Amino acid sequence: MIVWPSLLSVRRVGLLGWLQFGVHVNGYTHDSQTGELKLWVARRSPTKATWPNYLDNTCAGGISHGDGIFETVVKECHEEGNIPKELVSKARSAGAVTYTSYTSLGVSPETQYVYDLELPASFVPAPNDGEVGAFYLMGVDEAISKLKEGEFKPNCGMVIIDFLIRHGLLDCVKEPNIALIQARCHRPSPFYPF
Repeated sequence: MIVWPSLLSVRRVGLLGWLQFGVHVNGYTHDSQTGELKLWVARRSPTKATWPNYLDNTCAGGISHGDGIFETVVKECHEEGNIPKELVSKARSAGAVTYTSYTSLGVSPETQYVYDLELPASFVPAPNDGEVGAFYLMGVDEAISKLKEGEFKPNCGMVIIDFLIRHGLLDCVKEPNIALIQARCHRPSPFYPF
């Protein structure tokens, strides 16, 4: 089989309609004074080719051919947030979000494997590879406000919403359309081979 590397970049898989896989890590901590859960949110670098300056999950990235899921979690946490392997080893799998992206390059069915990583209150992620411009520690209400304002890259917003629902921080009282939102974060794709 002939493989052309330029066609296999993450941005070009839509040309062929191939399934795309990635990992997203929700880094969070608890305020040492109040116990309030807070999220570490990344702001994408202004030089990123896609979605520059948008808010993002703590760390995220595509799974390269031959790499494992957790191996990618470790790699992305180091590259984007300078998070040591000892801390990353505590990340817990939290399922996946599934959706289909439609871009000028084509249709791309995607699965993003989600991990939750509780970080010590004293730890601060730091940009390491130029893909992240800055990190912010956000309370839940601020994160919800930024979601509503459209400041998150769309698939990252889905991962944040999924996190908030799973942790009981977003419910039908705060959001009456929660069942519809949750269903759209876990949408089956006609492109999957099963």
